[in-house]
Amino acid sequence: MNTLRGLLRELGLFIPEGIEKVLPQVRLLIADADSGIPDALRATVAAACDEIQSLGEQIDQARNSWRPSRCRPRWWHASARSRGSAS
Repeated sequence: MNTLRGLLRELGLFIPEGIEKVLPQVRLLIADADSGIPDALRATVAAACDEIQSLGEQIDQARNSWRPSRCRPRWWHASARSRGSAS
């Protein structure tokens, strides 16, 4: 995402930080023929936005399915059993 922001900055387009700000603003710039994004870059920038969005969704899915107890080291589970705790 920062690479995308940097590329646009080289074109004189300054995008604020944060995925919730970057993608909507960049998509508006892509749709605006007078935004300053060269036509030759529009498809590439659009594909980058799609990929960033897809990766964000995959991270959210992984985060939602993450089970902290399964990610703890083996010694944690053994220690928890000795303490009489299941977590």
